[in-house]
Amino acid sequence: MNYLVPMCDCGKKLIVFEQIVHFNEYNILRNGKPEKKPTFVFKEGHLNTTRLKCEDEGCDNEYSFDEDEEGRIVRKEKIDEAQNAE
Repeated sequence: MNYLVPMCDCGKKLIVFEQIVHFNEYNILRNGKPEKKPTFVFKEGHLNTTRLKCEDEGCDNEYSFDEDEEGRIVRKEKIDEAQNAE
């Protein structure tokens, strides 16, 4: 079966949009400023906002997605603005 790259309803290609949680912690120096090097770095997880977005910045369409049996991205339903605000 041939794979078709997911497309937006407007006809443009879709890109994977992912927000990643990233935290840095810094000690406060005697002069009141934070150290330049973090004492703790946490860079893991997602904000549950991984979705497909249209490559056209003027188009606001976003979609949920899944993977097929070969790990390829498959577009699912359109995410409406109400869902997007959550």
